[in-house]
Amino acid sequence: MLGLTMDTPLLSTEFLRYAVIAHGETEIVSRNLDRSIYRYSYSAAKDRCLRLSATLQSGLSTGDRLGSLAWNIHNNFELLRGPS
Repeated sequence: MLGLTMDTPLLSTEFLRYAVIAHGETEIVSRNLDRSIYRYSYSAAKDRCLRLSATLQSGLSTGDRLGSLAWNIHNNFELLRGPS
């Protein structure tokens, strides 16, 4: 990729990978639907994303479709930032 501005593609998975390297223990704060606060680090978020991805991949086959009707909470963040 010589001559290009970036050496990695701009994928949401790359944003999370960088966040873990540069800010692994930085706290992510999210509010749940019951108005409680959920706190965890980028490293913990990556671990949850990996587990979610593995679970989804074990239950899906090529050609299957998956939809999400999710609120803007930490679960949706994990679904959208998980490994491809």
